[in-house]
Amino acid sequence: MKLKQLCQNELSGKGKIISLTHSFENVDDSLEEVRILLKNAVSHYGDLMNQGLRERAEALIDQERVSGKDLGLGKEVNLGDKNVALFFQEDKTIPVNLSKSVQGNSIVSEHPFILPLVGSLDLEDKRVYVISDEEYECYNLKRPSHLIKSQGAYDSGSFKEFLFREYASPKVDLEFKISALELSEESLTEARKKYLKQLKARLLSQEDLAETVLLLSQKFLSVAPKVFDGVKAVSYFSYNPSPSNDNGNIEKRLKELEIEAAAPRDNASPEGLATTVEEMLKIDEVGDLKSLLINQEFLSFVTDRQEITPDIIAFNNWVCSAICKGVDVKTVSSTDQSVFTVETYSGNHQEKSSDLKQSIDSKLIEQIKNLKEEYLAKH
Repeated sequence: MKLKQLCQNELSGKGKIISLTHSFENVDDSLEEVRILLKNAVSHYGDLMNQGLRERAEALIDQERVSGKDLGLGKEVNLGDKNVALFFQEDKTIPVNLSKSVQGNSIVSEHPFILPLVGSLDLEDKRVYVISDEEYECYNLKRPSHLIKSQGAYDSGSFKEFLFREYASPKVDLEFKISALELSEESLTEARKKYLKQLKARLLSQEDLAETVLLLSQKFLSVAPKVFDGVKAVSYFSYNPSPSNDNGNIEKRLKELEIEAAAPRDNASPEGLATTVEEMLKIDEVGDLKSLLINQEFLSFVTDRQEITPDIIAFNNWVCSAICKGVDVKTVSSTDQSVFTVETYSGNHQEKSSDLKQSIDSKLIEQIKNLKEEYLAKH
């Protein structure tokens, strides 16, 4: 899930949110650790919650045993997933798989606590599909070369499911053999092409199409150029899926093709300018902030804590608001002491912001400066 979707479309502006971050690696099926985090949220932030959210949290806490279905985990998160963020409202849960370690924390605010996701979702921008007549898998590729099964919006379903919808009679179930449909090879070739066209339509319907890799059997590879020609974000390669395939075989093939998860930016873009907290907030206030690059070490310093302070929550809420306005927020590995680097639209923000001193929230400036100075003092 993209940060903008999470901040703008899914949750923000719809009441208070409980944000939980946790490692699921050693969580058993009682999900007791999640209930403890919810209990902490109610204990520390109960007065901030609207009635429906508090009632939902308390109902989950009071149950002797909760399931993934009770928590609304869907197919995105499973037991054994290493690092997870869960965002609770009174009527829904947004689960997100992360690619970097997180502390177990619970926070309640008007915005989702997305700071741990900024560095994590930067790295998850390749999707991998493995497709043949009989086999199908969909993965997210994360660093370091780690495949995680992906379902939901990105899952297009198998070729057999497609054939079942298009050609099967009521007497045939999903365990059927393709040969039972008695389709000619020419008809199957057209069906493969139509299946890939539906996958293409699903991919192109996404707001921000991630770089996508298709590992295809020879029969699918032969029709792929006619479908994906001109779609720059999609590449396709030969692969021989079989029931014995596992992640290791797929990762080996990706390595042969020199396909890796995207790395975080090493340095700020040439147009980026290191900035003070005051100037950064002024640029945002006048709508001239195009992108914000946050020093990776600073972000880890802020989020890898047992206690999330009011200063951190204020910084998080400002970042979330900036993302809602269309600001591109990412992490950067900086070689100097720059904590924030900005890119502007017009470059003349200084003229625009000269009269804004009184309208900038002085408390917010102080809170972000506190975090920055605390970080610099220890580095």
